[in-house]
Amino acid sequence: MARTNGRFAYVAALPVPRLAPMCADVTFWLLVQLPGDIVAIRQTSPAIAHEWRLAVREVLTTSFDEGFEIVGVSRSSCYVLAHPAG
Repeated sequence: MARTNGRFAYVAALPVPRLAPMCADVTFWLLVQLPGDIVAIRQTSPAIAHEWRLAVREVLTTSFDEGFEIVGVSRSSCYVLAHPAG
């Protein structure tokens, strides 16, 4: 994990919703990045952990309002959301 002066460098990596380049005929996919080790972030920087929590909540709430639902978690620490096309 990247570290900067004893703090994890996660501030620049807050989750941003982005359509995955794997669109099928009937489903749109969305990946929402999660921090790799939230426990370590909470211990070293509670403020950054709080920012992550709020950002993920905002992205998920907006996505749910638009009809997406969580269908899994990727190996790269992303929620995988799906929305049927049409």
